[in-house]
Amino acid sequence: MHCFRGVALFTPKLILSATAPLPAFVQSSCARSLSIYRQTLLTCQRRACSTSKVAMLIQNKAVIARRFNNIVKSAEDKREYRGLELKNGLRVLLISDPTADKSAASMDVNVGHLMDPWQLPGLAHFCEHMLFLGTAKYPSENEYSKYISSHGGITNAFTGSDHTNYHFDIAPDHLGGALDRFVQFFLCPQFTESATEREVCAVDSENSNNLQNDQWRMIQLERWIVVTAAFHCVYFLTACRTHVHCL
Repeated sequence: MHCFRGVALFTPKLILSATAPLPAFVQSSCARSLSIYRQTLLTCQRRACSTSKVAMLIQNKAVIARRFNNIVKSAEDKREYRGLELKNGLRVLLISDPTADKSAASMDVNVGHLMDPWQLPGLAHFCEHMLFLGTAKYPSENEYSKYISSHGGITNAFTGSDHTNYHFDIAPDHLGGALDRFVQFFLCPQFTESATEREVCAVDSENSNNLQNDQWRMIQLERWIVVTAAFHCVYFLTACRTHVHCL
């Protein structure tokens, strides 16, 4: 697309329209020269595109272990799907929906509250909160959330029994910037002392609110049922001030 736009700016019609009328033989000579120039430009542009595609293929080959194009879907589902398995073991599902007005991404981490250490109940949920509060590349605590909200998007996360999910949506033109900020969560989060203290209060407040939530009580009961010596889980999903201060 970008190559086509670049060529369009250099068509003979556009160039000649900026010149004064010329004699017929001069116009013919110019036309031939411009035609040669245009063909040369097109060749260069195609080579640039080809080189870019080759570089992208080489880069993809270095990180992608397998592709899955035969995703089973409903006959009424007009979206396109592709599955990828990266060489680091990460599994990716790509979805193309021409009718969508937002781009979105979701990262599911294979750790939930059932994996909390016995002495640190609520640790998974506490870490979920902390990843939003600055990274090495984007140290400002509000950088990620501010970027998402300023470009018409929303972001959130939740901690489940055996996984933690982070997700966002945003205006399509700003997906690249959002992804760059998003992936830093999983590369180098900061966990600063000041942010840690504030989030202790946040998760403690959330835990207090959940004490009167019947659905939350049912989950707590389920946790007690699955407690064994081999596979233990702890008292709290959300964490409270007493337990998080053990950090």
